[in-house]
Amino acid sequence: MEPSRPTTKQESEIPNLLKLVRKSCNNIEDHVGREVKISLPDCIMSGVAMFEFKYPSLLQFDKDGRADTMLAHNLKTLFKVNNVPSDTYFRERLDPVDPAALQQPIKEIINYLQNNKTLSDHKYSIDTNSSDEFYVVSVDATGNFSSNEVHCDSCCVKHHNDGSVTYYHQTLAAVMVHPERKTVLPLCIEPITKKDGATKNDCEHSAAKRLLENLRASYPKLKMLIVMDGLYADSVIISQLLKLKFSFIITAKEK
Repeated sequence: MEPSRPTTKQESEIPNLLKLVRKSCNNIEDHVGREVKISLPDCIMSGVAMFEFKYPSLLQFDKDGRADTMLAHNLKTLFKVNNVPSDTYFRERLDPVDPAALQQPIKEIINYLQNNKTLSDHKYSIDTNSSDEFYVVSVDATGNFSSNEVHCDSCCVKHHNDGSVTYYHQTLAAVMVHPERKTVLPLCIEPITKKDGATKNDCEHSAAKRLLENLRASYPKLKMLIVMDGLYADSVIISQLLKLKFSFIITAKEK
């Protein structure tokens, strides 16, 4: 079945959603204790714009933000960005931001879509003989940093047989999906990083336990069907899913 395209109604909601995110960003604590050239909300909204316009890199976004008059106009009018950060400054300003603080803008979007009934378009029935509908939520990890040299105290570390080392960061994400729609809606994020003073790596499994707790706390009344791969097919995760009253599908090999 061909995925449905965004409707005119959905497209018209984008300015309202961006306005919500911008307002929420104003409440995120800025841990930089010195005078700054560009505000934290400008940096965060620049990041949102970079993904919205599907830029391949921070550097290209930086260049076009200064040379492309149309992009500059959209940044100012839609995203309310007064100053576009350079790629280096962008990293310096966003790296200290607690990922948990970014959960609030996500919740604002979901609440908005719930209130105007748009979210109900994402309900899905897995049984054609039943009227029972769920919000299908896929849980999976994605890598967002990897290097053999550059690293920080929060990096997970992988030692290879040839003696080399890889430093990396990953994020576990819970995303609302629908088999007939292109649009996916982030619901919850959980970093997979070393905690302060930790000697052992964090892992997807531990992050999943934290994410499921936060997911239910953030959306206590949402009827969700959690979809996970075989990594989570064990009694610990299944017990937690049952405790939190999630329906779920987890792939598992016969053995």
